[in-house]
Amino acid sequence: MQINIIGNIIGYSGYNSHTRQLANSVAKLHEDTRIEQNIFFQGWQALVTDKELSCINKPKAKPEERIDIFIGLPQQAQYYKNESLHFWQYVVWEGTTIPQFWLKHLADVEKILVPSEHTNQAILSTAIYSNIDFIDKIVVIPHGVDLEIFKPVVKQEDKFTFLANKGWTNPFNDRGGIQFIIRAFVEEFSKEEKVRLLLKINKSYAPNFDIKQAIEALKLEKPIDQRPEVMITETMVEYNKMVEAFYSFGDVFVTASMAESFNLPCIEALACGIPVITTNFGGQLDYVNKENGWLIEGEMIKPNDIQYEEAYWMQPSIKDLRAKMREAFSSDLKQKKEKAIEKAKE
Repeated sequence: MQINIIGNIIGYSGYNSHTRQLANSVAKLHEDTRIEQNIFFQGWQALVTDKELSCINKPKAKPEERIDIFIGLPQQAQYYKNESLHFWQYVVWEGTTIPQFWLKHLADVEKILVPSEHTNQAILSTAIYSNIDFIDKIVVIPHGVDLEIFKPVVKQEDKFTFLANKGWTNPFNDRGGIQFIIRAFVEEFSKEEKVRLLLKINKSYAPNFDIKQAIEALKLEKPIDQRPEVMITETMVEYNKMVEAFYSFGDVFVTASMAESFNLPCIEALACGIPVITTNFGGQLDYVNKENGWLIEGEMIKPNDIQYEEAYWMQPSIKDLRAKMREAFSSDLKQKKEKAIEKAKE
């Protein structure tokens, strides 16, 4: 049976990364794996590996001889469903509930794949009053991490470094929470302390977003000349070079995201032996805990985003985030680092 993975593997968005890694992992286990890449442009061939190109060019099997796995929004799947006998939908969702209208799109799929218990519960919570039985359809498949790439390395510098790796599209209400991390770090630490924050901002969602203006818009009370060191990079880094270019500089990874379906950078950090500070809400709670990190408490809020108008997120407490960053900075991290590696290997 051919496994036909439908989605875009070229790019730096969460969907791109998720689709690419899943396709490559499946191809290692199952010879007849095909990638149905749905976006092409001049020179795209240079951005894929020989194995990926082979999967993209592979002939499509007959409907009765393949399973189609679509990674994308359920309402976008109609074209592919019509020519499929075995259609599986991979659902990635961050809020407490999915949009109600998704139920009709999910009702006729053979399997629903989700990366976490968080997304599983979001679907079940929405479907509870419908007459459709989703429980037997849903399969939780954690995203995982490539341990041949993400592994412990010798830290490059002595200065204690907090890492953050996320997109940023709104100075105040961005789901990824970079605005909370900057505020907490600047308020908690002084310029004299041997500590810094290294931010890697993913610009794929908002290429023209001005990070300098966004930081100014936060109106941080501490004058610039009294703030601790904040380093920012907007450089896109290839997946297999992320450890050398980014994670090898860090002591602790911090994410203050208000909602996540899985949170790939968290599992990448753990695999590198880097403990994680994270909001106590979202798919990352399947693998981040108090043994390998710190959980930030917060307040459940209604998102200022029409896509999530039926759901809730958790807004992290700046006070608690400051406390967790201070605790991490002052702690012996040896045990948490060991537990981080153990969990990633699972």
